[in-house]
Amino acid sequence: MVAVLLGGVPTLAADADTPAARAALEKSAAAIKLDADGLVVEARFAGTKVERSDLAALAGLPRLRSLVLAGCDANDEALALLAPLATLRNLDLRECPVTNAGLARLAGLEHLAALRLSGKSGATQVDDGGMEHVARLTGLRTLMLDHLWVSEAGLAKLVPLANLEELTLAQTLVRDDALAVVATFPRLRRLRLAKTAVTGTGLAQLVKLARLEDLDVSEATALDDAALEPVGRMPTLRRLNLWRAPVGDAGAAHLAELVNLEWLNLDNTQVTDAGLAALGRMQKLSFLHLGSTAVSNAGLERLAGLTALRDVSLTRTAVDAAGATALQSRLPQATIRLAAESPP
Repeated sequence: MVAVLLGGVPTLAADADTPAARAALEKSAAAIKLDADGLVVEARFAGTKVERSDLAALAGLPRLRSLVLAGCDANDEALALLAPLATLRNLDLRECPVTNAGLARLAGLEHLAALRLSGKSGATQVDDGGMEHVARLTGLRTLMLDHLWVSEAGLAKLVPLANLEELTLAQTLVRDDALAVVATFPRLRRLRLAKTAVTGTGLAQLVKLARLEDLDVSEATALDDAALEPVGRMPTLRRLNLWRAPVGDAGAAHLAELVNLEWLNLDNTQVTDAGLAALGRMQKLSFLHLGSTAVSNAGLERLAGLTALRDVSLTRTAVDAAGATALQSRLPQATIRLAAESPP
């Protein structure tokens, strides 16, 4: 067991953790976080072989707020043991062998604010049918459904989740029709649609989201330049990920009015020197990835006025050391990257 103390000097707590619960955590080598009273508020079993007895013992942790089971062998039966955890606000079940039936056993977690699921490894077998159970968790603010067999039919069941602020749907079956449902979540701030089949028709629905700050459409191969026109009408955006999206200079031109952008990834797009002209008004931009584009030394002059830049990636471009040095002299506060690196 690895413990991290949150807050100041521990004081005597009336609602102490039970010895059995602490012993179970010790036995399982779970990483924990403690509050100022020395009580467990988070338990992380990620990647371990968690025993059912360990999960049952968690009922003896009266202030447990976060439980991370990502990569564990926690199955549907194990989820039934979480029902007594009334204080739980965060539950991470990514790559756990759970099904739709298991999600039904979470219904009593009335204070749950974040639920993270992912089927990338194939262990998690959740699809549209499981969304009716998720919809009962009306306090959710964060919902991760990456790599699951979830489509517009499943998302339609999530309408009751009016408090959602973060929704991730990477490599799901989501298409344009699903975004009409997504657009009904008035508090949504972060949306991940990477590797989905959405087009500009669907993205146009998202213009209604007055609080949207972070949009990820990386590797969304059905996009084109015209699809970025509605994106350019999302003035609240602070982060935009277009990595490996099939867009170029005409698409970039649609983004010119996104003056609140702080983070922009154009890595592996068709943007050239001409497309950089669209960035001229992005005076808050601090991160810019132009790797694997046709950008050259000639286009870098268009970046010289972006004085908020702190991280500029020019890997695998036509920019050479001389060009990078010249840009560095104009942006002394920025890190200019020319060496090859892994995609973010």
